[in-house]
Amino acid sequence: MSNFVVQICAIFAIMALPLLGVAAVPASLGQGDIALVVSGLASSPEAIITKAGLDLIGPETAPFGAFTQINTQNDIGALREAGALLVLNGQKVLELCR
Repeated sequence: MSNFVVQICAIFAIMALPLLGVAAVPASLGQGDIALVVSGLASSPEAIITKAGLDLIGPETAPFGAFTQINTQNDIGALREAGALLVLNGQKVLELCR
């Protein structure tokens, strides 16, 4: 996946937040699900994911978003504590970008 596609997916997700209400509900994420972690200006999504003890998915990331895999429900809280503005259902975001 090219860097351009990842960036467009992250930007689209942020711009379409009203339409992604269901995707943003943390309860919809379970073990093994892919999450899109959206960061603010203060830190990068890579730093947030690393600080939460998780791994990045894919070779490319966008400036304000990156994908990771959720292993437990505690991972969502760890991502928010690490500075994530939003933790979206990454699979639903990827489906919008196809």
